[in-house]
Amino acid sequence: MFMGGRGLGGALPEAVDVEAADGAETPCAPLDRHKAGAAVRIVEIGGDRALKRRLRNLGLRPGKTIEICQESPAGVVVAADGLKLALAPDAARVVLVEKRSR
Repeated sequence: MFMGGRGLGGALPEAVDVEAADGAETPCAPLDRHKAGAAVRIVEIGGDRALKRRLRNLGLRPGKTIEICQESPAGVVVAADGLKLALAPDAARVVLVEKRSR
């Protein structure tokens, strides 16, 4: 399934530090900055309301761990709960994630 497109408002910054539940700061970056094979946890989803709703309906929400299957200039393919999703570059840019250990 293809997610994304033009006009995604509410873009997130290039990288930020987010306070984890234990109080430690965790470095986060947009989904499109990670390589294939990485396991990441969604921290925040930016973009417009419609994009947030579509991603939430597909099971992509903050706290969810996903795997990056493929990354290219054309977008990012992620796997979550046995489902593979293709995100356009603009959509992948507004999904803020932190890297998880395997």
